[in-house]
Amino acid sequence: MNTPAQPATPVLRGAADESLASVAHGSRLVAAWVLVSRVSGFGRVAVAGAVLGPTFFGNLFQLTNSIPALVFGLLFGSLVSAMLVPPLVERLDRAEPDGARRLADGVLGIFLVLFAGVAVLGIFLADPILWLITAGVADPDVRREQMRLGWPLIVVLLPQLPCYALSAVAAAAQQARGRFALAAAAPAVDNIAAIAVLVAFGLLSGAGQDLHAIEETEVLLLGLGTTGAVALCAALQWWGAARAGLRLVPRAGWRQPEIRAMFRMGASSLGSTGLASGAYFGLSVVAGFVPGGVAAFQIANSFVQLPIALTAGALAVVQLPHLSRTVHEGRMADFAAIHRSAMALVVFTMLPASLLLVVMSQALAQAVAFGRMGAPEGIALLAACIAARGIGALAEAIVMLGTSASYARRDSVSPLRAKAIIAAVCVLGMAAAPALHDPVVLMWVLGGAWSLAHVLGALDLTRRQVRVLPDGARLGLRPAAVTLLLSALSALPAWLVLQHAEPWAVLPFGHIQLAAAAGAAA
Repeated sequence: MNTPAQPATPVLRGAADESLASVAHGSRLVAAWVLVSRVSGFGRVAVAGAVLGPTFFGNLFQLTNSIPALVFGLLFGSLVSAMLVPPLVERLDRAEPDGARRLADGVLGIFLVLFAGVAVLGIFLADPILWLITAGVADPDVRREQMRLGWPLIVVLLPQLPCYALSAVAAAAQQARGRFALAAAAPAVDNIAAIAVLVAFGLLSGAGQDLHAIEETEVLLLGLGTTGAVALCAALQWWGAARAGLRLVPRAGWRQPEIRAMFRMGASSLGSTGLASGAYFGLSVVAGFVPGGVAAFQIANSFVQLPIALTAGALAVVQLPHLSRTVHEGRMADFAAIHRSAMALVVFTMLPASLLLVVMSQALAQAVAFGRMGAPEGIALLAACIAARGIGALAEAIVMLGTSASYARRDSVSPLRAKAIIAAVCVLGMAAAPALHDPVVLMWVLGGAWSLAHVLGALDLTRRQVRVLPDGARLGLRPAAVTLLLSALSALPAWLVLQHAEPWAVLPFGHIQLAAAAGAAA
């Protein structure tokens, strides 16, 4: 006689219940501190746009300042948690704190040597780097001035690389111990310090000054202050790791077999991080074809990344040690339950966020574009970017969460495939740029290419993830359809507020009030 079909969702008991409760508590804690960090990060980008304005110098600083983070992401940087947290969790679970400390110290020693060497190499290659990021500037005088000011910027910004390495290893050490708050909060210190540097630069040099009016000494002040902010964040992360019982001291670690195995896995995953970072940087370079394009692209990115970081970002960080533990203990049903719950929460929160970003793009652009970026052309660029990027916000969140789950299973192939799809679609968007003469259309195409790329990448990654998991990992279509309907209903009152409350915008801070009212209505 046939037995009744069992429900897809497994009955959670014992360790699975504890893991879900711990993930829920940890993700709420991380989300709270991520909110602080992201809001300060958004303030940093907005202040940069206000101080530097829609100028070619603004494009130059934003691009050169993104190079250290880009290079760090290309060379293992974004993989540090995925590489280091699972083996640290195993050693700590086996009550081997000394072994965990030696492992973290060895990884830190290798990373510091690696990224210090890359920083020195990058300084020697400053001219080719500047040639690349200014390739879209048609005016030879403008490009010559960008080359003049870009070289000292690169020299003082590239030393951020070893600081990023220390921050990443220290954050992974805290996460392996189940300490998430400081690791998520420390970037806010970097952002606040960088905002102070930008304000000081604006007071000394004058806001909105372009290339010909800026001296090398002023550029050095801006670059050194920004690098100092990154170093301050690294010091705070190191202190957090020491408080968690893993006081990091760099040492030669290449002889440890586990470290060699980690780097072999990381080497196979370099293509994944390289494709993602390269696609974003390429779109940023193309955005630099128009004055203020880079600032608009990065401000829009900050808007979209805020809800992603609060949901998928927090869950990806917190679920990684728990999923790693279920894998090495062979509890794949628990793995599926944790991942399914995280995915359901991401869909539930990100669908309305995506729709609101599209519906409220103009209001949001007007609310945050101040200073030189508040000119009509700056607002138009920013609104186009926010709307185009908002379309794919849910897909970006799914890619982030799926990548974390894949690395917990030591699967580096699935994220690589997804990132290859993303990069290919972004390249098509970049290729279309030379034919676009309208700056607003250009922003729509660049943001739309990024969104479409992540939709396709999310579909592929989710399909491969579900295929290897036991029953219960699948997210049913019915809850997602209900969420989509409710999201559309929530966007309607926001749209009505924006249509009928426009007179508020003439008041002081009227645009901010209008955006807040539309959000409250939703």
